Amino acid sequence: MNEKLKKIAKNLSSIVSEVENPTSVYYKLLDIFRIQSDYFSHFDLPSKLKIVLYVWSLKSTGNFALGDKIINNLFFMVLFQTEMQNHVDECDQCNGNGNMSCDVCDGSGRVECGECSGDGEVYGDEGEGPQVCDDCDGEGEVECDNCEGHGDTTCDSCDGSGEFEYDDQFDYDIKICCSWDKSLFESAELAMDTEEPLMEDSDWSLITDNLIVLSEDSGYGEIKNFVDANEIYCIYLDDNAPLEYNFNNRGFSMRNLRTVLKKVVNNVF
Repeated sequence: MNEKLKKIAKNLSSIVSEVENPTSVYYKLLDIFRIQSDYFSHFDLPSKLKIVLYVWSLKSTGNFALGDKIINNLFFMVLFQTEMQNHVDECDQCNGNGNMSCDVCDGSGRVECGECSGDGEVYGDEGEGPQVCDDCDGEGEVECDNCEGHGDTTCDSCDGSGEFEYDDQFDYDIKICCSWDKSLFESAELAMDTEEPLMEDSDWSLITDNLIVLSEDSGYGEIKNFVDANEIYCIYLDDNAPLEYNFNNRGFSMRNLRTVLKKVVNNVF
């Protein structure tokens, strides 16, 4: 089977150019898998990853030896990182507009004139006929005092910003990866048994040649107390493909990711 995959990888390597790291190869080939889905839909995740790694091996070394070595050491992990930035969401009271339709004038900016009751005319002394109302100049309506004629008022919930900031909910990022770096596996294995981070965010660039980011996602929630900002935590580690995953033309996803996230997030949104 690997010989067939190598032949496919050799053909694909000629149309994959300007690759910076294994992840860039993966996303270029993901586009090809999508375009030629009638053919590649019959390949499972391990086979597609092998094609990616064989292409990377060819592009970086000119042969398949590196690819074979990588495949024999492949493992999967989920990495978690947060900058501890408060989650900001659209205000649900004003739908992000910052203003609310005035409930006094129903958004028109005008209300019935109180002097003439909307008639536009008032009656003077006895014997005098109707006269134009001075308050509304005969229009029967005046400017709404509540909204000063604008038709809307500042939203009380967000003070006009259109956004709502959560005090106890923080944004976070997730990377689902596969790697073949033995030292990274050993470090991740040790970190999984503790509440210690795998590495600092600034060290990420040091390992990008030794892994593939299969997918990235983001979310927000109440982060557990032991998590520090700008640190990368390994929250899942397996030397086999995850049992609960989807891999199709749109990419890779883990069906049990919400459960995995409970290691570092109290409530997942």
